[in-house]
Amino acid sequence: MTPSDMKKTDSESLDDYLLRLGNNKEMYALNWVQIAEKMNEASNEDFGESKWRKDYSLIKKGFDLANKRNIQNDEILNEYEMKKIEAETAVKKVQSVKIEYNKLLRENARFDLKWDMVKDSIEKLPAPDFQLDNFYSKDNDRVGVMSFADIHFGKYFKSINNEYSEEIATNRMQQLLYETLEIVNQQGFEHIHIINGADSIEGMSLRVSQLQSISMGFIDQTIKFSKFIASWLNELSKHVRITYHHVPASNHSQIRPFNSSRSEFVSEDLEKIIMNYVHDVLEYNPNVDVPLYEGDIIKLDILGYKVWALHGHQLKGKKNAIRDLSVLHREFIDYLYIAHFHHAGSLTVGIGANNDIEVIQIPSVMGSDEYSDSLMTGAKAGALFSVFERGKGRAIEYKIKLN
Repeated sequence: MTPSDMKKTDSESLDDYLLRLGNNKEMYALNWVQIAEKMNEASNEDFGESKWRKDYSLIKKGFDLANKRNIQNDEILNEYEMKKIEAETAVKKVQSVKIEYNKLLRENARFDLKWDMVKDSIEKLPAPDFQLDNFYSKDNDRVGVMSFADIHFGKYFKSINNEYSEEIATNRMQQLLYETLEIVNQQGFEHIHIINGADSIEGMSLRVSQLQSISMGFIDQTIKFSKFIASWLNELSKHVRITYHHVPASNHSQIRPFNSSRSEFVSEDLEKIIMNYVHDVLEYNPNVDVPLYEGDIIKLDILGYKVWALHGHQLKGKKNAIRDLSVLHREFIDYLYIAHFHHAGSLTVGIGANNDIEVIQIPSVMGSDEYSDSLMTGAKAGALFSVFERGKGRAIEYKIKLN
C-alpha cells in the first residue's frame, strides 16, 4: 500500500476513516500507535491510542450489529455520535474541574513561596511578664476596641503639614501604645480588641511615582513592619490582654503580578504575610490572640453586636456599604470599620434594637501627604479607641491624635 492509500479521503468521515484503518491494519502494516497518529492528524486532536482503539471497537460492534439486523449505517452512526458526544461532555466536565483545582493550587503555591521568603526571619518572641498598672475589673458589659490603619511603612515624604519616615512611623506607633494604655487604665479594661485596617506597607505596585517616595523594597517593607508590629503587640501585652485582628487585604499591599489590574489577583496580598508572621511570632504569648482570616473581611462579635472591618478600597460608596455587604453576604451588620480614606469619621446609616448602625472610618497613622494636599482633603495622623457597652452599642469614642 502507498502512503496516500492510508490518508483520509474527502468523502470519508472520521468514523469511516477509523473503521477502514482498523479493519485493514494488517494489510496497511499499522499498529494502534500509528493509527492514533493518523487519526490525530486527520482530526487535529492529541488523543492516545487507547481512545482510538476503543472508538474503533464501538464502531465495529455497531456495524456488525447493523449487518446482523440489516440496520442502515446512518442510524448506527447517529447513535454512535450521540454516545460520543455524551462521553466527550463528561471529559470536558472533568477538565473544567481540574482547571479550577489547578488554579487554586497555583494560588496557594504562590502564597507559600512568599511566606517561605520571610519565614527564616521569624524568631519567636518570649511572653512578657504581665504587669498590672491598675486593678482591672472584669466588666463583662463593656469592651474596648482600638483601631488604626494606613501606616504605609516604608514611605517617606515632607508635605505642607506633615513629614513621614520609618522613624516617624515608629515614634507614632509608640505614642499610640502609651495613649492606648492611658485609656485602658482610665476605663479599667483587662482585655481589648485591636483592628489593623491594613495598608500597613507603602508597597510599590500601584504607580511608578511611588518609587520616588519609598525607602525600601516590597519584601523589606513587609519583613521590617512584621517584626515591628509583633514587638509592639508583645510590649502592649505586658499591660493588657489583646485580640489582634489584621485585615488581610488592601490596595497598597497587593503585588499585582504580570502587570495585572488592581484586585485582579486578590489572594496576592502581603497583608496575609504580615498577619501570619505576627500569629507565628507571638505563638507563645498567652496575652495575645491573633485570628487568621481569609478573604478581605474580618468579623467580630462584640457583646452581641456584629462588627465587620475591611480596608475600604473595594467599596463603591460609604453610605450604602453596610446595606450592600449585608445583601451580598446575607448577614446583618451593626458596625463596619473601614480605612483607606485617611481621615476619621462616622456615618449613621440605620438604627438597631438599641444602637445606631454605623460606618466608622479609621484615620491614617501616616496622615496627610502631597497627594491629599493637592486635593485639600488631608487630615491629622491618628487612631480610634471605641468603648462598646451592652445594650447601648458603641457608646464612647476616643480620637487619638498622633501628630
